[in-house]
Amino acid sequence: MPVKRYPLIDESIVHSLSEVLGRTEKGLTNRQIQQLLSAAGISDPTPQAPRGTYVVISKRDRLFNALASRQRRDACGNPVLAFVAKALAPVRFHDSPDAFEALRAEVNVPLDFAGYYVDEAGKLHRPGSPPTAPSVLRGRDRRRQLLPRCARGFQESRRRNPPPHRPY
Repeated sequence: MPVKRYPLIDESIVHSLSEVLGRTEKGLTNRQIQQLLSAAGISDPTPQAPRGTYVVISKRDRLFNALASRQRRDACGNPVLAFVAKALAPVRFHDSPDAFEALRAEVNVPLDFAGYYVDEAGKLHRPGSPPTAPSVLRGRDRRRQLLPRCARGFQESRRRNPPPHRPY
């Protein structure tokens, strides 16, 4: 039976996923990134450093380069989705289920823009039907909860004090 090929995921979404998963404090470590890339069958395009030296590249850039180059090569979104599924496997968070929930909520924001989400069991899903108004509103509300307060405050202040209308 042939493997289902998922559509390409926009690189801005892949970049956002890399930002979330490659965070310094709550993200993956370099070692975890290497293990997960290997488990997902994705090669790491970071050049090998000569013995005794270190290649300076951020985890975010390293992850983005690996995921984006493999997605371009395969011409489908499967590698990105496979990596996300392995990174959010609940067994990896057996000692800290709260960390799983926090990371899952953050990863679901960019995934939502691609039409996917990770459920409580750590499984990736794509809604079977086109989005309805209530589902879009639920997604909007979920994203609003994750927005920093300062961004919400800026948006509310713009609503209260809109810029003056300038005819062209």
